[in-house]
Amino acid sequence: AITAPETTSQYSRIPTSLKAKRIWLPFKTSPRSAGGVNKIPQNRQGRSAKYTDPATWMSYEEAVRQSQRPGYEGVGIVLHKELGLMGIDFDHCIVDGVLDPEVEGWVAKLNTYTELSFSGDGLHAIVFGRLPWKANRKDSAGVEMYTTGRYFVVTGKQVTGTPSEVMPAQDPIAAIHYQVFGNQPVETVDTTTPYYTEGREGELSAESLF
Repeated sequence: AITAPETTSQYSRIPTSLKAKRIWLPFKTSPRSAGGVNKIPQNRQGRSAKYTDPATWMSYEEAVRQSQRPGYEGVGIVLHKELGLMGIDFDHCIVDGVLDPEVEGWVAKLNTYTELSFSGDGLHAIVFGRLPWKANRKDSAGVEMYTTGRYFVVTGKQVTGTPSEVMPAQDPIAAIHYQVFGNQPVETVDTTTPYYTEGREGELSAESLF
């Protein structure tokens, strides 16, 4: 069974390395027509944040203080490529308190800070690494992998047995990504129309084509 230890402080188990970064925003929720809720990051004025703008980002302490006001549900981080962080979302992988064996194996390989999702029936793993190629979401597999331009909710409900800090795990990331998304599709070039150009941007010269 999947468990998260009880703590006196809601966010005491969030890695200190994440708390030290100015990448935090509080959030509110709104219902989705298909079920579940949207997590909507908020700016300092209590309106929907333009979370891709670094000027809106807060310290961990500021985000938590704002999240304690009425109407708020929690906090999260903004993933951006300069951080080198990846957030991995394993959706709906916990049924009656039991973790899907395949996801359990993935979590063991990643060996990084992992927590229960906001919904309580999924997991979030936060890891240092990059995508092997651009595919990052497959609903049928319940897997999402993000490195930039994404607001990622953090609950602090650390899964028992996972590390207390964010760890590097490029090889496990690559293995999971391949298992879920496969190889990158090969881009083909139409060789029936020769590119006899002087190599203008976005075009191929005859030399590069052959």
